[in-house]
Amino acid sequence: MARPLKKGLEYFPLDVRIFRDDKIRDLSYLAGPLGELIYIKILTLVYENGYYIETTIEKLSKILHREIGPQWTKLERISESIHACLEAGLFDKTLAVQGVITSISVQKQYLLSTLRRKDIDITKYWLLEPSLSERPADGSLSISKDSVNVAETIVNVDNNPINVNISTQSKSKSKKDKKINIDKRAFGEPKLHFITQALIKNKYIDEHHLSIGKFNILAQDLVDTYGFDMVLSVTDYIIKVSKRSHIKIDDPYDYFKASAERNIRALELRNEGGGFDIRKELEKLSKTMGIED
Repeated sequence: MARPLKKGLEYFPLDVRIFRDDKIRDLSYLAGPLGELIYIKILTLVYENGYYIETTIEKLSKILHREIGPQWTKLERISESIHACLEAGLFDKTLAVQGVITSISVQKQYLLSTLRRKDIDITKYWLLEPSLSERPADGSLSISKDSVNVAETIVNVDNNPINVNISTQSKSKSKKDKKINIDKRAFGEPKLHFITQALIKNKYIDEHHLSIGKFNILAQDLVDTYGFDMVLSVTDYIIKVSKRSHIKIDDPYDYFKASAERNIRALELRNEGGGFDIRKELEKLSKTMGIED
């Protein structure tokens, strides 16, 4: 009897510079140290299975919540951290909505880690271009220079034949180039909270609005106090209401702050015994206030 095809990995490499990667920094800004832990834990689950896992965000949140322990964090914080991973681009958002957790970076590393295996099955949920997925007869694998990135491939320099010695030209950046990069970090655009990004994407505010920093702080305060799901639902509600023709908004920040706090308080009063549907209660509030769609 033929031996069953081995899918998962026994271990995977972790680059020492991972916490200096832009995507990880975005994740840290959105979800803090918990987000970093969640990302690493998801990687272990994915690589144990191969290069993807089939699960919903809700189920994954519960799995991780049990692993970490309810005494250390709330389930909704786990869910928020997973969403932050998606927002930071660490996992493919389109597939995640469909119940599949994977990414281009995960798949690149999977290929690198399975170079010595004769056969691997990469037929499902594959994101890499064919040119990056070929496995020549000599066992080598062609990975473009752009793919060798800290958070995107996390290459193990001791266990694969890829030449990780970057060319002298790319290593020896001029002092001027380095100074430009430092200036960009110091004076660049601020990192955006998930709620702030939602407001921008739905055209409630412009990405260059001068109150972006205030929105970030407010969003985090609201999430810390009332929970991610509550704040996200109320934000969605406020965005929809703000688009109605008779609504006049002089100051987007003041309007959002007042509306969020007012609607959350109203929802808390309706909750009383607990176990209620946030969106249905918001619809009821709309009818009460005479602002139905």
